[in-house]
Amino acid sequence: GEHLASMIDDILDISRIEAGHYDFDLEPVEVTDIIDEAVQMLAPLAAEFHVTIVFADAGSSNGRVFADRKRLRQVLINLLSNAIKYNQPAGKVTVLVDQVGDDQVRVLVRDTGPGIRQENLDRIFNPFERLDAAKTTIQGSGIGLAFSKLLIEGMGGEIGATSQLQQGSDFWILLHRDHTQPAERDTPAELPVEELLEGLSGQIIYIEDNPVNTLLMEDLLEPVRYARP
Repeated sequence: GEHLASMIDDILDISRIEAGHYDFDLEPVEVTDIIDEAVQMLAPLAAEFHVTIVFADAGSSNGRVFADRKRLRQVLINLLSNAIKYNQPAGKVTVLVDQVGDDQVRVLVRDTGPGIRQENLDRIFNPFERLDAAKTTIQGSGIGLAFSKLLIEGMGGEIGATSQLQQGSDFWILLHRDHTQPAERDTPAELPVEELLEGLSGQIIYIEDNPVNTLLMEDLLEPVRYARP
């Protein structure tokens, strides 16, 4: 039921984007921060499939891009989850971030899976297209990549893939780089959550329809040992 509900939501979002009724909240965001969030969220899935995720930052001086933070994270989760599920046993997923020219930042997700035939590369971004994966037991709707393409293009970026049979695949996205300098602001010294909440008591109500975000909040609030009703 949850899988079907998620698929319906994605289909509706695709329809909204194609109809021009989908708003993007573009702002300067740090790509590496969003990658870290996505990798942490998918750590249980990687463990289930016995796949190792490696994040290698090329060390660009400015990894900020103009993007919708929530939607970019959604795209990265799609790419990473595919790289995990369609990998070889004990495989590896590598995430690379580098700068392309002066105006673009590239995020590349590389897997060690069976690869995709060259004639099928363009088809994988079509809705409901799963190629040979439809014959496997791996769950999927064939919507994730099509949705990701619309999201990235809606943010003014590009998405694509290259692959070699029996060697793996590379999925990449290009986004416009943010040239502005982040505003300096006074920030308090970082303190453990326990110290920040020392002497305080109460109940936190968190409303969320995304199970992955709920797991993230549980991890963040674990140090204070909150109680759920």
